Amino acid sequence: MPLFSHYGDLPDSSARLSYPSLVFAIVTPLVVIARLLGRRFLSGRVGADDWTILVSCAFAETVSIQMIIVCGWAFGKHQNDMPKELLLKTLKLYFVAQILYKINIGLTKISILLLYIRLFVHRWFLTTCWVWIAIVVSFTVGTVFSSIFQCTPVQWAFDKSLPGRGTCINMTAFWYANAAFNILSDLVLIALPVPVVLKLQLPRKSKVAICGIFGLGIFTCITSVLRITTLNVATNHLDTTWNSIGSSMWTIIESNLGIICACLPALRRPLSFFFPRIFSKLHKSSAGAGSHGNPSLPVDSTPKKIEGWSVLDEAGSADALAAEERGGVVERVRGQGADSPGRGEIRKTTRVVVRYDEMDSEIELGQYANRR
Repeated sequence: MPLFSHYGDLPDSSARLSYPSLVFAIVTPLVVIARLLGRRFLSGRVGADDWTILVSCAFAETVSIQMIIVCGWAFGKHQNDMPKELLLKTLKLYFVAQILYKINIGLTKISILLLYIRLFVHRWFLTTCWVWIAIVVSFTVGTVFSSIFQCTPVQWAFDKSLPGRGTCINMTAFWYANAAFNILSDLVLIALPVPVVLKLQLPRKSKVAICGIFGLGIFTCITSVLRITTLNVATNHLDTTWNSIGSSMWTIIESNLGIICACLPALRRPLSFFFPRIFSKLHKSSAGAGSHGNPSLPVDSTPKKIEGWSVLDEAGSADALAAEERGGVVERVRGQGADSPGRGEIRKTTRVVVRYDEMDSEIELGQYANRR
């Protein structure tokens, strides 16, 4: 298919943007719906990470539809060839799309971090995730306000025909800074779970496969880099509707591909349910790592605190029960007293099997329920 079509007798490059927008407007919601259905019917729970990616998808869908609309107006054509009213409508909708895009990207990153928090339990890891959530939220809020108030007056961003002369921030520097942060944060999100996964009690091939699932975000990084190559043209030329096609195309690909990659780890279980042969190797490896229960991503070998047990310092009391946690073994000791046999006290040692379902953050206690 040619990259250029014609708007009457005028050159029209809008197909480069409208077709990817249309494809992702269909595919991305389907992927998110599959994720939500998998969570709901296979694990029974929809978490904060799922709701966040759903909201992110709504913003991405809105931007895709906006791009399809502006391509039917003046986008992909030279500004001087377009009627003033149509040009104004196009640039105004494009202005709104820039704001929604930044919210979409921020929500996708937050969803990935919330997924990590749902899967892993290491204290340092959780702290790192929450710190990065704060960083992403702060940066997103800053870029949204910068996008809204990029020009004074605000309308100057999309209507240069206003009386007087408006002023704008350096959009080239702003867009490059935003792209650089996106690439940096994507690399952090890719690398963050790697040391945790490598410590799991799994065969090397399974570890590589799991790291590969979390590392799919590298494709988003690649699209972000490709998008950077188009920013100089988009920001340093006055013919916005013509010169912004390339950057807008990569913007659509980047934002939607980010959502799809964020959904893939959560889609492993529904995919293995519908396509067991394809996912059988990882399925069996994960099952072998756990003590019991349905197969899932790996068991975390780090000792965890078992809620509902406390140490009673009244060792001489007849009803005193001391519970001590030592490497997954809980010791229940009946103290000396009326019901105690004295020096021949009975010591009952019970091993509690704790299984951590890494994909769904489910905790199963082999013999004891959580109680006080």
